[in-house]
Amino acid sequence: MSTFKVYQGNPLLRTLRADGGEKGTFYNQGNHLGIWTNVSGIRNNILLSGEGVTTYSNISSNEITINNTSKEFTLTYLPEIGGDSSNSMSNFFAAKARNKVASVEIGYTVDRSTNTVTVNHSYLDAQGNPADTIVGLHPLHWKNSDQATSAYKIRSARGMIKFAETDGFSYDLPFTGVLPTMPSISGSYDQATLEALVTSFVNAGEDPSGMTALIPTGQAKAMARLLKLLLWHSPLVWTLQRAS
Repeated sequence: MSTFKVYQGNPLLRTLRADGGEKGTFYNQGNHLGIWTNVSGIRNNILLSGEGVTTYSNISSNEITINNTSKEFTLTYLPEIGGDSSNSMSNFFAAKARNKVASVEIGYTVDRSTNTVTVNHSYLDAQGNPADTIVGLHPLHWKNSDQATSAYKIRSARGMIKFAETDGFSYDLPFTGVLPTMPSISGSYDQATLEALVTSFVNAGEDPSGMTALIPTGQAKAMARLLKLLLWHSPLVWTLQRAS
């Protein structure tokens, strides 16, 4: 959904053709008008939703005028590519089309007992209040969320997008066994043993094996070990270095 406001004249929607084989209408109720286009085999279903009392002029032409006092409207691209959108789908999106979202807040919390990260999405209006709208959930979202979704969906480059009516949702990202760094969680490892291993590695110097000067691949292997150490244990490594 995209919201528009015109500051001079009336909003005007132009299409390639007038009504015929490449353009037509499929929905006309209240302040809403559904238009389909089919050019070069590419079908699009678009829903126009005016603010307040809205009328549409020259609907069958390729220049449709949107008439209302606020000169505002919302354009919604409907998730239907196989033919005309049904009235039930059009009603679903039309009901929330004029609920304007001014901002989206995204935050997260971490369950330290499982390392599960919960990501929260909140949709707000201009006053900072929850805005009930239609949101599209990517597979990352709906596969890891309890958010109920509608029967309406569309395939995208990132997988199937499912649509839901909500003012916010959350999803959980479970621990998969791969971490960008080694977290210093109290009681999760033997501190003394880890410190001894890190200290031993650091005290061994630049060439602890004595082989890096003789074997070219030895240099790469030693560097890889060092990079892993710095990446996984960087907080502890630097703490030990400062202490020494």
